[in-house]
Amino acid sequence: MLELHGDEMERLIVALGGQPGKGGRTRCFLHGGDNPTSFSYRPDGRWYCFVEGRGGNAVDLVMAARGCGYREALEFLADLGIEEARLRINQGGMTDRKIKRTLKKIWRRQEDTRLIRRHAKHLMEVATRAIRLLMQTGSATDDHWDLYSQICSLGSRITKASRADGSVVRMLERMQAATRGLLMEHPLGRIAPNTVRQITTNREVLDAMLRIKEEARQSSGSPERAAADR
Repeated sequence: MLELHGDEMERLIVALGGQPGKGGRTRCFLHGGDNPTSFSYRPDGRWYCFVEGRGGNAVDLVMAARGCGYREALEFLADLGIEEARLRINQGGMTDRKIKRTLKKIWRRQEDTRLIRRHAKHLMEVATRAIRLLMQTGSATDDHWDLYSQICSLGSRITKASRADGSVVRMLERMQAATRGLLMEHPLGRIAPNTVRQITTNREVLDAMLRIKEEARQSSGSPERAAADR
């Protein structure tokens, strides 16, 4: 059974002309009607229409909404960016177990990418508050502005990256170091190093960075990795 992940079900509903609702309930876009809770759905792609008494998985939903067959429904899902649909179209002898293992790695990387993007945004916010305070107290120097510029530049590149890889992790490490440097010049007095570390990183982000580093290390000799680093 094809399984969705993250916000994939909500993106599918929108693509089929529906509108996601609260608590996994919305108006059924298959048969119409005005009942705002007649259609129930879950993040994994399972759905059910209480009016028509039918339901199924994401493939069934596409087939019902578009009046198409299984292969066309898979292609629609793949075009929407649904990872499992892409894998099943290009299955090439992959077993269901291998597909699920591959999906877990993909989903883990997607979550790590989201964590790193959020952390980069957090560091930019922290740096912005710090530089404003330095300006208000007349303590801002050229070195402070250089650090702030570096933080913003790296943060912009990280948040725009489609996939967190080794190069993104290295940029984040530089961004963390620059933010620590800026905070150590706090105009109200030197901030304790432990506090600075707590502000500039957290365990989830560190774990994500370590996973990506390990994956990059394992694939460092592959042609794909060499192309990604160029």
